[in-house]
Amino acid sequence: MPWFAPELDPLLAVVTATLDEKGNLIQANAGFRRLIKMEGRQPIGQSVARFFRQPDFAALAGMPAGADGEIHRGLLTMGDYMGQTRTLHARVWRTKGQFRVLAEYDIEELERIYETVLELNRDYASAQLELAQTNLKLQQQRGADHRLVVD
Repeated sequence: MPWFAPELDPLLAVVTATLDEKGNLIQANAGFRRLIKMEGRQPIGQSVARFFRQPDFAALAGMPAGADGEIHRGLLTMGDYMGQTRTLHARVWRTKGQFRVLAEYDIEELERIYETVLELNRDYASAQLELAQTNLKLQQQRGADHRLVVD
């Protein structure tokens, strides 16, 4: 039985997972599977400890738990099979010999990236227009020069 609400299972921007003390996956939502590039598969029982980069899984396992079992609150950098990393805002708890991860992508960072892409697209469209106008002027100039030579 998942510790997180079933409504979180299909979400991609929210990452949830439960691991045992050795870092083997007990359960994960679609967001966690996508994060480690295991979309569509449920790698239950497989070790996913190697995907925890900062803090790594050993560091998490060694952290003291608070009254509610929380062992980490802050940034969590995860990797995938290809070595690509993502940093998320996360909370990790240790409860009854299990690690529970709840994380989300930094929406503000994604919004900044989106704005940058929009700005780059505007700049690209402006440069394309300027290039087209310059080409038209060159063609007109060549046509005028060609008429002068023929006359």
